[in-house]
Amino acid sequence: MPLKLSVFAKTLDGVSTSPGKLPNNTHIDFGEAILPTITYADYLAGKGGDIDVLFIPGGGGTRQPLVEEIAFVKSVFPKVSNLQLLGWKTRLVDWVESE
Repeated sequence: MPLKLSVFAKTLDGVSTSPGKLPNNTHIDFGEAILPTITYADYLAGKGGDIDVLFIPGGGGTRQPLVEEIAFVKSVFPKVSNLQLLGWKTRLVDWVESE
């Protein structure tokens, strides 16, 4: 069975791995951009297949309000076979369970 990697995001614009402005007012403009293959809205509208493994990375960019991201995870979580979290699992699980 062939494997398919899908990268989800709000838009199909590149998602930067750079944390940008940090709490101490310094700015890091170093990173790469990852190109999404499908938007949250398109997936929820039925334009994507089943999700076997949902991998959610952490890092500097995950410290901002993530309203759409959390809503997406909450909507697909019951159908996901395997959820892998990196870096901020307690925070995400708290958000998903509390809402």
